[in-house]
This record gives sequence, C-alpha cells and structure tokens, in this order.
Amino acid sequence: MPSLLGAFKDGEEALKTCLAMATPVGICPFVKSLLLLITRMLHCVLDALKSAVETLGGLELSIATALQEGNTDEYAALQCAIQNAETAAAGALTSIEPLAALLQIAEPFLSIANVKIDPLPDVSGSSGVAGLKLAVETLTPIVATIETIAGALPC
Repeated sequence: MPSLLGAFKDGEEALKTCLAMATPVGICPFVKSLLLLITRMLHCVLDALKSAVETLGGLELSIATALQEGNTDEYAALQCAIQNAETAAAGALTSIEPLAALLQIAEPFLSIANVKIDPLPDVSGSSGVAGLKLAVETLTPIVATIETIAGALPC
C-alpha cells in the first residue's frame, strides 16, 4: 500500500509540473528564450546588411574612379565585388523569412504570455545601397521592440 501512495504522490507532482507549463507563468521562460533567439538572429541579419551597405557604398566610389581613369581591369574586379556584396545581402534578406514564420508559429505561445508582436515586414526585394539602408532602418526598431518585450517579461 505505501508504494501505491508514493506513486500517486509522484503522479501528482508530475501533473503539477505539466499544468504549470500551460499557464502564462509556465510559458513565460519559453517565450522569452524564443524572443531572445529571434533577436540574436535578426542582429546577425542587420550586421550582414550594414556590412553590405558599407561595402556597396565604398565600391560605388571606386567604380566611378576606375571608369574615370579608364581602368577596365579594376572596373571588372569591382563589379565582381559588387555582385558578391549583393549576393551576401540577398542571403541575409532571405534569412528573415524563416524568422517571420517562427514568429507566426509562436503566436499562440506569445498570446498565452500576453505578448503581441507585429509580423516582420517583407524586405526581401531590397537591393542596392538605398534599398538595403531602408531595410536596416525598417528592421532596427522592430528588433529593439522585440528585445524590449523580451526584457520586460517577468521570468
């Protein structure tokens, strides 16, 4: 008989743990960790985009100089460098799509924790220095907002 009572007690403790996870307090650590993961990934995207903007901005000036001097070899090398920077930026932009999907999938958990986050904007078509700068300007406050929300969660 004592072993039966022990089994009930163990079952009761396990059930309490499971039920606590389904409450806002229990889901809070998961939501916070998820939001912090997303912000870290978005920071990587922003760093890559900022680097591409910086690189492309510098290359535009160098291309103008190469054209002015008639240096076709340097011009060809710079065109290749521009292509590489644009490819890197495009790769960074495509990594936003899975993060947006992750936020969408996490929506039920976020709502349990009483957290509301707007969807990430579509910046996938951004290109060139101006388009990439706009993508950075658009994403930066969103990342800051998500970080603020994660930091404000009481868990």
